[in-house]
Amino acid sequence: MAKVARIHSASAKIMSFCAILASTGCAQLLSKWNLSIPEKLVVQERKQVEGTSRKPIIVVRWPAILDKKAHDSIVNIQYAYVKQVTGNDLRGIVDYTQLPELLPYATTFYAADLYFAIRRAYPEAIVLLEPTLLQGASRNRIIDRPLADISIPIDLVADITVDQSATHSALVSGAFYFSLRGSPGLSTNCGVYVAMEYNFPKGEEVNSSRCTSFSAHDTPFSMWWSGTSYRSDKWLLKISDALPASTSYTLRYPLLSEANHGAFSATVPPYVAQDRPASPAEAQNAPLQPYIENFGKTIALAAQFIPVSRENGKALAEYTAYFDKQLSDALRTGATLTTAEEVNLKFIRRILDSELLVRAKHDEEVARQISAGDFGQAFRDVRLQMYAEYGKKMQRTWTSVVGAVALHGALLENSKTPTALVGAENATVDQFNSELAAQGRDYYKSIAPMIAELDSAAVDVGNRLVTIRTNDQAALRAALVNVYKTNSVAEKPHPLEDGKQKVKKK
Repeated sequence: MAKVARIHSASAKIMSFCAILASTGCAQLLSKWNLSIPEKLVVQERKQVEGTSRKPIIVVRWPAILDKKAHDSIVNIQYAYVKQVTGNDLRGIVDYTQLPELLPYATTFYAADLYFAIRRAYPEAIVLLEPTLLQGASRNRIIDRPLADISIPIDLVADITVDQSATHSALVSGAFYFSLRGSPGLSTNCGVYVAMEYNFPKGEEVNSSRCTSFSAHDTPFSMWWSGTSYRSDKWLLKISDALPASTSYTLRYPLLSEANHGAFSATVPPYVAQDRPASPAEAQNAPLQPYIENFGKTIALAAQFIPVSRENGKALAEYTAYFDKQLSDALRTGATLTTAEEVNLKFIRRILDSELLVRAKHDEEVARQISAGDFGQAFRDVRLQMYAEYGKKMQRTWTSVVGAVALHGALLENSKTPTALVGAENATVDQFNSELAAQGRDYYKSIAPMIAELDSAAVDVGNRLVTIRTNDQAALRAALVNVYKTNSVAEKPHPLEDGKQKVKKK
């Protein structure tokens, strides 16, 4: 099964190759892509719902790190997809082997763009970041594993992948993949609100028992389908090709590719030419890539009517389990809560509000650093260089992939982007999970070194001022669990019970 992200990178590459190779399959391949957003999917403005104080939790999820097996799988799938669509086997003709190295860097940069696009379109929303590790498995399967905690009751998960084109046009042309997911149990379309064309879930996945889950992460959908064949399964639920999004159907987004070049020259688009924030403090004002800006507005529209999951007891059960297993079980089964449990549930909601406050501040700083810190400035410099040198060095980079290697090296040198890839050689699940958590902390520290200034914070948890660590998710959660254990209300024993039932003598 072909992966959406692979599809774009392959097709965007072919867009560059068409002028040179005159491949007979180019027209067939390019016909599947859009170079602009269809008018029926363009969001003009978000109309605020009157009388609402909704603060939906929206997560931006993207592939931040690849392991070696995932890298190789992406290369294999790109070749397989191009051959299936065009009939041309480009192995030995076109070198795709360097291109997956660009994927996490470009996607990380544009994930920060999506963060700010959502914040602009829906200022009241709580926006969090969820970088993932892509881990290769057998038969070219790819598994994406979160580097951040996912137990918070999320309302929407916004997936983004930006796949690069040929080595000579990296960051000049590319493909943008989006999806939007919510709670399967709070919608009639299994929580898939937006999906890219040719990447819909299979019918048997949609009709599975997972559609009763309240976690947005349990939606039977992935940006990274497994296998090497083109995905053409029919979507069995209702589809719409026009706004708005809805809980009763899936909005079908077209395959979007950006191509700002011809055979021998490239034109710098306005958002690239004007995108020079002086510091992380100005990141929110930087121009946004048009596809991303529109998708941020689409998310804002959807967030106005999608149920806020943390207001639902069953949706809150997973988070509650960290603090009170008995209360979590009661929420999950829908049992009637005792007076003490009602009090403790209110306290857990306050704890969640405090955790969200800390997480939101932390992730905002990470997004600012990605966008306009060392990493973002290096990315912008290299992107402008690729535009400037497109025509001059095209033939040389075409044959030697110097462009891709130079880009990779520049980012590593200037941004201190993490190079350690975990998960490929781990012997045990426990070891892998431990290394994954450590890699998540290291990733944040390396991509956004200034978050060290947010090492601790004093937060108000139910009228109690508590100092907690903010740059270590496990330590943050442990501190909050301790707060709950210290301040939760215990059940009062029945008046006639004190270990044994007391019986009055007549």
